[in-house]
Amino acid sequence: MIPKGDIPGVCVDCGEHIAYSKKSMQTHADLLKKHRCPKCGNFALKTLSTDL
Repeated sequence: MIPKGDIPGVCVDCGEHIAYSKKSMQTHADLLKKHRCPKCGNFALKTLSTDL
């Protein structure tokens, strides 16, 4: 399960919007590639954060 937070993200397959949190040493891509979309179950999450 993806950690709940305030960083915006979206599933590129179904369009589901999510909000997640990450540890300071993690990159957005490293975190999101390990989690499935809560709606469709695909590994297609992408960050919408501009603070990369």
